[in-house]
Amino acid sequence: MGKHILKKQVPLWLAQHPDILAFHQAPLEFGGQGALSVLVELADWQMKEEKKR
Repeated sequence: MGKHILKKQVPLWLAQHPDILAFHQAPLEFGGQGALSVLVELADWQMKEEKKR
């Protein structure tokens, strides 16, 4: 069927992002086989957002 391009690429993109602390495939009850759980560093993000204002 499909080539699962996003399923293969998203973990690579997340691994390169400085605000992503961790990620893992989510349990089936949280979205099926394509879902990821992502832990994001919010302190840096909040500071960046405040500077934009």
